[in-house]
Amino acid sequence: MPPGALSVPHSKSLRHNDDDDQDTQQVKSNMYQHGQINSLPQAFEKKLRRLEKNRESARECRRRKKEHVVELQKQVAHLEAENLKLKLQLKVGEESQAQERQEKARITKKLDEMVRLSGELHVSLSGRESFGHEWFV
Repeated sequence: MPPGALSVPHSKSLRHNDDDDQDTQQVKSNMYQHGQINSLPQAFEKKLRRLEKNRESARECRRRKKEHVVELQKQVAHLEAENLKLKLQLKVGEESQAQERQEKARITKKLDEMVRLSGELHVSLSGRESFGHEWFV
């Protein structure tokens, strides 16, 4: 640190008001050690204003961070609910699709059976018509 410069302890992100007195004492001590005690009132006030401004900035930053976290939690809850809804819709759709496949298979099987029986009936009727009998009068 250059001669005559004042060192101020770095404020922690979760600093409490109890630490204010320690900061003030540290500033006074640093100023005294660097021979700036004569300009104490003006420089001291400037350092105190800066410390207070930093504390207020830190408080505001923490407040904004908490608001942001709350907003993110709301978004998570909303997205989880939407995800659950979409999973339910998917399950219902898959079940419906499975039922439609079963119905299609049942109808196809029945149709195949009808075609087979129709073919047998046609063969049977065509054989009887060769003898000159009329079955449908």
